[in-house]
Formats: sequence, structure tokens, C-alpha cells
Amino acid sequence: MRNVIILLAVTLAAAATQWAPETRLTDNNYPDFSYWSTQRRVVVDLEGRVHVAWHVMNSDLGPCRFQIYYQRWYPDRGWTADTMLSADLYEDDIFNKYASLAVDSAGVVHAVWAGGTEDGADQHIYLKSCVPSDSGNGGWEPVSRPLSVSAPSVRKNCPTITATPDGRVHAAWLESNYASIVHRERVDTTWRDPVTVPITHAYKAYPALAGGPDNRLHLIWYGREGTSGYYNVFYKSRTGADWGATENVSYGIRHQMYPSVAVNPATGDPHVLWQCYEPTDNKRRVVHRRRDNSGWQPTDTLSEPGDSLNQETGQLIFTADGRGHAAWGGRSPQWPTLTQFRYAERSAAGDWSAPFNVTDTNGSRERPSIAAGGGDAPEAVHAVWTDYRDSNAEIYYARGEPGQFLAEERPAPRARPAPATIVRGLLNLSGAGHNPILPGESGLCPKPALLLDASGRRVMELQPGENDVRHLAPGVYFVRTRGSRGQGFEGSSRKVVIQR
Repeated sequence: MRNVIILLAVTLAAAATQWAPETRLTDNNYPDFSYWSTQRRVVVDLEGRVHVAWHVMNSDLGPCRFQIYYQRWYPDRGWTADTMLSADLYEDDIFNKYASLAVDSAGVVHAVWAGGTEDGADQHIYLKSCVPSDSGNGGWEPVSRPLSVSAPSVRKNCPTITATPDGRVHAAWLESNYASIVHRERVDTTWRDPVTVPITHAYKAYPALAGGPDNRLHLIWYGREGTSGYYNVFYKSRTGADWGATENVSYGIRHQMYPSVAVNPATGDPHVLWQCYEPTDNKRRVVHRRRDNSGWQPTDTLSEPGDSLNQETGQLIFTADGRGHAAWGGRSPQWPTLTQFRYAERSAAGDWSAPFNVTDTNGSRERPSIAAGGGDAPEAVHAVWTDYRDSNAEIYYARGEPGQFLAEERPAPRARPAPATIVRGLLNLSGAGHNPILPGESGLCPKPALLLDASGRRVMELQPGENDVRHLAPGVYFVRTRGSRGQGFEGSSRKVVIQR
């Protein structure tokens, strides 16, 4: 374990983002799934609230065991209990799967998913929108609206949704057994008729959308140009009402699949992340490519090249400061037989960090989804994924924030921040005299003190003397003490790193 901690410290120095201990969102006796790969299942609204959606397979629900669930995080209150978002359709005996989320320029949250009268849930595409309330999971429309208009006999899969700064909302999905990608957009308050995107390829799978700061719409998918052969990743953009030419992004010799697309808000350039089968050893890598005005630039391999460890599907997002964030499931030298949640970061200058494992535990993980921060923390990132550490498929969450190493890319601070205190087992707050955990303060240890995780969530109260923290997950925490005027917990704050 000690070697893992050292590796994380070195990698974080390059990556800048520090991840808080992960949070388990579900605790059920049935599976909770974050499928599919290209869909955003976590978003952050303009007030900094985090929204998460997933689907369950719960036999206790009766025949319609697949349903969409939702949960929300408030910066000042933490997580709500979950809610069945598809409850109105469940009452009508509809199966529901594969949710995707987006936040529009007005702060309205939109969810799309697939539904039907059988397990496949592939007859309709549904939409619900939400003006978030100030408490609980309130604000959602009570009735789901169908977005698709074709007959139920036409199969529909992989719905995805995004928004552009001009207030428009865009949804896309597959139809006709992977033969067509259908696009539908909301202008003002009206959803226009669905339109089939002009693509001549015979097979298309897993589309994903992203809106740029210039209101361009970027579409990515994988497929093949003929009726057989290896898959490649393809791209198309729309400016105004016109779709551009179809472009081959990957040009792979073997399969190239499960793409994610994101736009750098600082440049307006689209970036694509996907899973690549290497031509020589057939191992799966995670790779990245960006497009600027001159065309597609050389491909970056984010996962370790040359080893025999496979990497699975992932997602890409950019924060407001121009940094890119890639999240995926994969194996590593530390965990050669189990898939962990892995992460790499692209600096504003265009350099990728070495990848590292955000999770470090038994079981495996799959299909992480990642979102950029909002509200008072626009440079934070949020991720959810399916996790099997509890012998069941559960939804987990983690938050990453720019760490002290960002100082290398910014003007140097006037005073160097104090180093973090390493804690193993017991966190000691002395009851009298100088406080060793809070340098610079004297007298009695302030009462009370709180221990917060990196997202600001209250973890436990601390008392003078020894505090047993062995039950907490390893990671970064903060000791927050009351200010000298006694006006709440707004006084000194000190970072500690809990290790085992």
C-alpha cells in the first residue's frame, strides 16, 4: 500500500488534480448500472449542484425491473436520497434504461433515456426536464415526454443530450438497428422535428454529442463504412443548420470504439477520447485526438503503451480553465487483474499527465462518467461509475479539485502553503498549548472542530486529544476550526492525508 501512495503523490504532482475519497451513492441488494459508455450520467448546474442518473435492475419492482434513478448533491448539505425518475412510466409498465444528462445555458437539467415494453427498452426515447429546487430532488417534470416519433417497431438505442450557449438543447440516438443517427433540437421552448443525420455508413454505434462555445454541435460515433471489417471512430460537426463532411478520426488497423467528445472552452477545439485496439498485440489502449482549424492533430496514448494490461471505455471533459480530464476503467501494474477507475489530465498548454488510479481497492469498476464543475468551483471535476467492491453493482462518486501543484502553472503565491499532515490511525488535536495540527495557533484547541472531505462534506466532529480515523477511507481531508469571533466554522483550515 505504501508504494501505491508514493506513486499517487508523484503522479498528482504532474496531474494537478487531487481526488477526494470516493463516496458510495447506492446501497442495494440489486444491481445499479452506469451504462452506457458515451452518455453523461453526471452533470453540474450553474449553482454547483451535482446531478447523477443511472438505471437499476430490481426484481422487486416486478416485471418492469429496469428503471431510471436520480440523486442530487448540494454544496452546503450533501447528497439527497435517490428518486425513481421514471416513476410515471413504471406505472404504465415501461422498462427504462441508459440515462444521459445535460444542463442548458439557463441552468435547466435535462435527462433522456430509452424505454419500451420489454427488457430491451428500445421502443421509445423519453425526456424529462428539471428546474432544480432548493431542497431534495424537486423540480422535475411529473410526466416523461417522448422525443422519438417513429413507430415502436423501429429500434432505438444510446440516447445522448447536450446544450449550446445559445440556449438550444440537442439530443441524438440510434434508430433502425444501428443504421441511422437521429438528431432533435429544442429552439426556445419548442422541440423541432427529428432529423436523420446525413451519414452514408451502413453501421453506426454509440453516438455522443458536445456543444462548443461558438454554438457548433459536435457529433462522434464508431462504425464502419462497409458491411464488414474493423470499426473506426467518425466525426461530424454542425454549424448553423448545416452538417459538415464525415471525418475518420481513428484510421485504425483494428477496432476503434466507444468514443467520447468534449470541447475545450478556451479554444473551441473538439477533442475525442476512445478505446483503441493496437495493431501489433491487439491490446486495448485509451487514446486522444484533437481537431483545430488545420485538421486532426497526432494521436496521444493516455494509458501506458507497451504493456499487456487492457484499458476499457472512458469519457473526456474540459473545465473552464482549459484543462482536459480523462476518466476510464483499466488495469495497471498496481492492479494487473482488476479494473480500477483511472484518470489523466491535460494541462492548458496541451501536455498529458501520466495516468493513475483514483480507486485502489478490491472488486472492479466500469464505465465512469465525468463532468466539469460549476457554481463556486468551476475547475473541479466530478465522476461516477459502477463499482463491484461490495459484491454488487453499486454507484460510486468522487470529486477532484485543483491541488497545490497548479502553482507551477500560475504566479507563485506570496506565502508557501504548509505541507499536509500525514495521519495513520489517530488524528491528534491537543487540548492545551500549541496545536501541532494547526501551526500558528496557540492556546486551547478550538471547540468544536470538524473534519471535512475534499468536497467540503462534513465527515466527523473532532475533539481535543486523539480521534480515531481508522474507519475512514485513505485520502485528503481538512480540519476546520471555529473562527476567533465564534461565527461558525470559518476559522483555520488545515489539510491532512489519511493513510493506512
